[in-house]
Amino acid sequence: MYRAIRQSVTQPGGEHARAACAALIDMLGDERPPHRLAGTWAAQRSLSSRTRTVMGHSWSPIVSRLEELAANDDDPRLRERATSCIDRLTRELRLRSQLDASRAEQGRWE
Repeated sequence: MYRAIRQSVTQPGGEHARAACAALIDMLGDERPPHRLAGTWAAQRSLSSRTRTVMGHSWSPIVSRLEELAANDDDPRLRERATSCIDRLTRELRLRSQLDASRAEQGRWE
């Protein structure tokens, strides 16, 4: 799945990325806890900044599902991993926003 998303970087249209995102959402919604746990692991790696841009808006439903798991799953390991994934994504987005703001501010003075 991660490989499919990464490979779609060079392929216009992102067909592989969309299919991988759909498969990941299915894993996160699977009735079997080990599959949901594997899905959270894959999501954490798939939502890194490089692949997130390839995924376009496809990553938004993944985050929504992770939020549901973090808040409501019966398995504490799943709640912990989903929370960790959301925290990591939040840190990355915050850092990216700060870097963009810093670059914009720097551009004003050049």
